[in-house]
Amino acid sequence: MPGVSPRLSPLQLVIVLSVIFVVFIALGVPISIQSSRLYEKVIPYHTDPEGAIQKSFNVKNNVKGPVYVMYQLEDYYQNHRRFVNSRNYDQLKGKKISDQQLYDCDPRLTKDDDPHINPCGIAAQMLFNDSFSLKKDDGAGLYSPVQWVRDDLVWKSDRKLFKRSDDAWTDVSKDDFIVWMKTAALPDFRKPYARLPNGLPAGDYIVEISNIYTATKGPKSIVFSQHTWFGGKNPFIGILFLVVGGTCGLLALLIGLKACLCPRKFSEADLQSLMRSIELKELGNAAFGKGDYMAALEHYSEAIKVDRNNGSLWGNRSAAYFYLGLYDKCIEDANYALELVPTMAKYYLRKGMAHLKMGQNYSAKIAFQNGLAKEPGNNELRAALAERKPGEPNYVGDNASMSYEQKRDKANDLKNEGNKFFQQKKYAEAIAKYNQAIVFNPSESIFYNNRAACHTELGQFDDAIHDCKMAITLGKTNGVNNLGNTQFTEPRLMAKAYTRLGVAYEKKNMLAEAAQAYRDGIAYESSDLLKQKLADVLKKQ
Repeated sequence: MPGVSPRLSPLQLVIVLSVIFVVFIALGVPISIQSSRLYEKVIPYHTDPEGAIQKSFNVKNNVKGPVYVMYQLEDYYQNHRRFVNSRNYDQLKGKKISDQQLYDCDPRLTKDDDPHINPCGIAAQMLFNDSFSLKKDDGAGLYSPVQWVRDDLVWKSDRKLFKRSDDAWTDVSKDDFIVWMKTAALPDFRKPYARLPNGLPAGDYIVEISNIYTATKGPKSIVFSQHTWFGGKNPFIGILFLVVGGTCGLLALLIGLKACLCPRKFSEADLQSLMRSIELKELGNAAFGKGDYMAALEHYSEAIKVDRNNGSLWGNRSAAYFYLGLYDKCIEDANYALELVPTMAKYYLRKGMAHLKMGQNYSAKIAFQNGLAKEPGNNELRAALAERKPGEPNYVGDNASMSYEQKRDKANDLKNEGNKFFQQKKYAEAIAKYNQAIVFNPSESIFYNNRAACHTELGQFDDAIHDCKMAITLGKTNGVNNLGNTQFTEPRLMAKAYTRLGVAYEKKNMLAEAAQAYRDGIAYESSDLLKQKLADVLKKQ
């Protein structure tokens, strides 16, 4: 996937912040209003004596259901590592466990000298055991029990993890046990005890509490909380939405005012980058117009390093690749140009023509059709599509159906065969192998580099110069891609290409060009060989 570096304009940023403002305020206001209307009654009882106690409270208005009855513990660290780990999950699922597995429950392994306690562990043996009951005044001073529901307090997925065992000291499949065993994340927490589906009618109530749980000295409370679609009474959620929405709205207002009153100007660095990109593009266009596609390729690549989000630079470089016969690179650049400028029909045309050159007729047809979908009146695309006969095979040529990896491996095998011929001084045969390697992988600079050495040995200095320039151009540009990479051909190979270029120039008695080639090579690798060759050329001048 191509790297994306979005640069939002002030207008775009204002729009994004405004949308967030509207959405968060639209959610925050009803949540805050709804939360403020929910009924909640917290009755602390930790300061009361142990044993049976009663707490009274009054409900002024009818409270719609469901109302959840919960117990609240504070300063109770269920999330302590020893508390969480001291349990055996297989045992909780009703399976028999070995003595070795029992050590998962360390340090609470036994209960009343029973060596096979079930369930074992700190969490199970510190099960919350306070109990509650609710009574309501019937208006005549008599209190009658209020029926509540104590099941369906846990999810079905949780219930599957707890199975009843005959030898267990408590029923682990009950909701109150499952609720307790679900670890609370914070030291202050609430856990459901029961629920009142029909709510709480107005009136006076008494809560009877069996205050016998002594595992904590922290505050204990019973809570009656009305629930709705987003849970119980919780003002924090609504406030959070309002704060985030309000902050985004304020930022949108400030940025909008700043953009209107003090419009942003190009910084000196931005202006220099823009001018440099335009200058390099013009140099590339001039070289392209002269047919010097290698120079054009270098200029476009340098411009892309300055401005990667300019679709025309990728499109122009794809054209340079096309005329250099590097069709795979042409398609790659055309694809990225279309990501940046998806309506540009000529990029589809160039991409399709490159597919044709590679023998991929079906892919070419798709490219032409996509281009016509963007620009139906484009005659060049219509003509290119008309030349494709119905039923033509997808691929032409024995290399077209190969994957990229297969082509690369085949090209490397041919290069190795060419190297063997070179070592045997069979230069014509080596050139033939390098030619075949280039067919399979035309963008690998080393193939041109090696072929240049063969041309030099055969006295074909113009061909050697061309191949050296091609190797150098590919070495400089292959790392400038839509992934944002800048890893080029290793300096040693670049220096070797410049060395061979200098030698070819020397053979043609073009000493100034040879000296420059050696200087460029030294910039990549300051070897004694290059320094000596440069010194020799300078003496001849």
